[in-house]
Amino acid sequence: MTPREGVFQVDGPTTLHHGGKLDRLQIGYSLSGEPGMPVVLALGGISATRKVFVPTGGREGWWHEVVGPG
Repeated sequence: MTPREGVFQVDGPTTLHHGGKLDRLQIGYSLSGEPGMPVVLALGGISATRKVFVPTGGREGWWHEVVGPG
């Protein structure tokens, strides 16, 4: 199955917990797998890529040990 990718965007200022604000918040995502199956949400500044795992790539994602088939 081909991953579905995109960018979720929140327009307007977003106030940050420790002060400051973001004029436009953008969150990149990639969804893989069959509809109706469990979803793993990985957040954070761990990687500059949204590739948590690559279904056909073996060890290519940055969290391939935890996320993937099975």
